[in-house]
Amino acid sequence: MAVIVALLEKSKKFDKESFLNKFNINPSEIRILRGGEEELLVIHIPDSKKIDMVELISFDSISKVYDFTKSYKLIHREIKPEGYSIKLKNTEISALTFTPIISFNIENVNLNEIKVSINKFISKGIKIIYLKNKYILPSDIEFLKKFIDTLQDVAIIFSINSPDSIVVASKYVDAYVIEQNQMQNFSLLRALGKTRKPVIVKKAPAASIEEYLLSVEYIIYEGNLNVILCESGTLTVHNRVIPDIEAILYMKEKTYLPVLMDIENFETKKEIDHYLKIARNLELNGIIVDYKELKQNSINQIY
Repeated sequence: MAVIVALLEKSKKFDKESFLNKFNINPSEIRILRGGEEELLVIHIPDSKKIDMVELISFDSISKVYDFTKSYKLIHREIKPEGYSIKLKNTEISALTFTPIISFNIENVNLNEIKVSINKFISKGIKIIYLKNKYILPSDIEFLKKFIDTLQDVAIIFSINSPDSIVVASKYVDAYVIEQNQMQNFSLLRALGKTRKPVIVKKAPAASIEEYLLSVEYIIYEGNLNVILCESGTLTVHNRVIPDIEAILYMKEKTYLPVLMDIENFETKKEIDHYLKIARNLELNGIIVDYKELKQNSINQIY
């Protein structure tokens, strides 16, 4: 099956019925994606069909047809929508900012103690809090209900592991995180694509960059362009997980999506400072750091 991506003209209305009839395409074989100020037409062409590219390009309301050799077409840098940006509540994730995200593992811990720690980081200027748990428990929801009104402009992001979890958490979180072990949970990816909240997708350590980007496109194809890439490490010969710099460079070169670096597994100040410097030098959009590894007097270093 081939995939064609076309840019629709802003000033003209796309005549869907006319398009389907002209090219003998089923309604299920096209998608219209809205991002920023532009609309993209995505066409899935079964192997049994062919489309005359000259007729496609000349179709009224189609401005441009893109030609890519790679299979991940929906996130290619060349088709970055005009006016495209992602916001986590009031914090914009963009090339002009470096955004620190502080993570808190709330599995089997005292949530009141976590709340105290979160408030300390908020008082230092942290704007995005990342809560992690293997499953969303009733106690997590009660915690969010009581805590959410006190956060004002602070964004809460939450790890999600099933489509059912999206419904449960949607009222209380500003964005979702797909953990490494859920990267190819395609039912979850599709479900998150039907939301419009931002999604941070972590790359699995053993996944190739192609596998990772194709997983991300499952979200985009369902209509949610608010996706943030996250390099969370690759396994070394010593069974350590360290950020894959080549993967990061590839993400930045080939896609228009924001890119984060996850350094939650590093424990020493020397390691954290080292990867902070790398993240800045690579002009990444931000980092994810575990709160336990980040000393209070070091918070200023991550801005």
